Amino acid sequence: MPIINGTSNVDRLTGSNSNDTIYGFEGDDRLSGGDGDDVIYGGQTGIRTETILAERNENNNFDISGQDSVNIDLKMLSENAGFNNSLGYYILDNNGEILSAVIVDDSYKHLANQPASENVNEWNIEVDTLGGAQLGFFIVFAGHNLGFVEGEVDIALRENNTALVQQPHRVENGWAPNDRPSFSDPSLNGWDFEAERIIDGVSHWEDSTAASSPISHDWNDLVIETSVSFEQEIPMSDNDTIFGGNGNDTLYGGDDRDTIYGGNDNDTIYGGDDRDTLYGGNGNDYLHGDAGDDALIGGAGDDVLSGDEGNDYIVGDAGNDTINGGAGDDSLNGLADDDLLFGNTGNDRLSGGDGADELRGGDGDDVLNGGNGADLLFGDNGNDLVVGAQGNDRIFGGKGNDTLRGGEGNDDMRGGEGDDALYGEDGNDILHGKAGNDLLDGGAGDDLLYGSAGNNTLLGGSGNDLLRSGHGDQNLLDGQTGADIYIGGNGTETLIFDQDDFIGATRELANGRVINANVYNASSGFDVLEISGDVEADFMGDAYQDISGVTGNVISGVEAILGDEGDQSATINESAIYAQSDDMNLGNWDGFIAYFGDGDDTLNFNGDDWTFDADGEINANISPEMIQQLALTGEQVDSLQAYVFTHDYNSNAHITVWTDAEHVTEHGIDVNTQNDSFFVN
Repeated sequence: MPIINGTSNVDRLTGSNSNDTIYGFEGDDRLSGGDGDDVIYGGQTGIRTETILAERNENNNFDISGQDSVNIDLKMLSENAGFNNSLGYYILDNNGEILSAVIVDDSYKHLANQPASENVNEWNIEVDTLGGAQLGFFIVFAGHNLGFVEGEVDIALRENNTALVQQPHRVENGWAPNDRPSFSDPSLNGWDFEAERIIDGVSHWEDSTAASSPISHDWNDLVIETSVSFEQEIPMSDNDTIFGGNGNDTLYGGDDRDTIYGGNDNDTIYGGDDRDTLYGGNGNDYLHGDAGDDALIGGAGDDVLSGDEGNDYIVGDAGNDTINGGAGDDSLNGLADDDLLFGNTGNDRLSGGDGADELRGGDGDDVLNGGNGADLLFGDNGNDLVVGAQGNDRIFGGKGNDTLRGGEGNDDMRGGEGDDALYGEDGNDILHGKAGNDLLDGGAGDDLLYGSAGNNTLLGGSGNDLLRSGHGDQNLLDGQTGADIYIGGNGTETLIFDQDDFIGATRELANGRVINANVYNASSGFDVLEISGDVEADFMGDAYQDISGVTGNVISGVEAILGDEGDQSATINESAIYAQSDDMNLGNWDGFIAYFGDGDDTLNFNGDDWTFDADGEINANISPEMIQQLALTGEQVDSLQAYVFTHDYNSNAHITVWTDAEHVTEHGIDVNTQNDSFFVN
């Protein structure tokens, strides 16, 4: 198995047709496995030490700010001085004050005359900057003759007359102008004389700084290459590009931002740290984003893609793929075929695309979209938005306050824990609210709505729907358009009346008898039927049945009618009131309330063997809880009159009906006599 090693630089490595192992090491490498089952390592970031050349500033000094130490490299190319001049350097602080000055050679003229083999005309000096900001050079005219030696000197800057002092030697003031030291910085020389000129990157010195002198200024007294440098640590990038090629390859990106192509066959790819882009290519591949915000594209084949840490973007592409977002807020896209998507932790976005997909949001507030096909979707924990889109989908909200949308197709939706909102939308859907106070909206189609636990609102939408409230205390059932069926639970139900729900449907008993189908069955509890407009609410169903001889209540279990401003009428069987009251949570109430509101309203009693008893004793008073449920004002309560009915063959059977109807009839005949109003708190 050939092993190919890169360097810490930028490498271009290509494997053979065998099974290669390639190490890119540091640097932004381009690594290609070629044919064979290869293992490729992109490498890791590192630190390299680089030599940086200091630059001169506007004062002709070198900028050394921020450096602890620097290296001075000097190479004398030629000299034409008539005297034994000395050469040195100085360091200035941020205010231009001299921190240090050192003579590095007391007579460069003598050194220039040494044999070249001794290499004495070159200097390499490591200098402590002392926290200084600038470094420059100086020469001392005839310094050797004046007694200067190599080492530190004190420089006293004075206008037009600068003194140098070196113990035990001492140079007093009062030199001739040409005897002063000459500095790289013209501002330190008398009359701002330019002692050092840079020509083609090389220093040319003039040792006489006098403004006017019999000595010519030709800047050839010392010609020297001068550089100041420092070492700097530089982070090394490792942005690799890796090609697996043919074969079952194992590819490692390492640190930094890598781009990895699996190529053909079944590859395993690890992105490593930082933001990587991984392409599986053809074959059944395993892609791991690892740390960082990664992009993973599976390509053709049945791939397994894991984003791991970071906010990842993952596309399964063609094939039956398994995608796991891992930690972070991820975007998962199955695209074609039948995919399995796991959001895991974080607020994720999952899209199944085509095919029969399974999507699981995991922890966090997720958005799931099944796309085309018959999908299975789980919101799991968090407040999720789950959309079935096209196809006959199964949708589960899980924990949290979820929003479920079926989209097109015949969907099965279950809210789970939390206060959920379920929208069946198009198709014949099944909606289960489960625990919590839920909103169920069937939308278009013939839907089945089950409120289950909690206080639920059930809206049938268009189509012939079945609404079952469940076990909550307060439920609202509104079938909306279509011929709908209501089934209440143990709590208090509010049923929204729609005359179009009553189409004369029948059912056959075991003995062969045909009776009306029960359309609204409020079951136990104090239940309210809300009617609106000019409608006829016939509890007994005679008004809606065209088949002769078919009887049976179509509305049952209702204890109250709540109307509005229309001209409304209601027909009810006294026996139904007496029978349903026995099962009330509030006790054996034996009563009924019909508040119609404004309009010309009629309440008709059509049961057999019951008689209005004008002198009968009121046996069913209205409680504050009932008034609260109906949301009646004191004035509206005062408008209710009590009507007592007694059974013809059972003197112990009485019911009391409270109503504001303008017309109260029995078998269509006005009862004429009304008892005084009685209301008991």
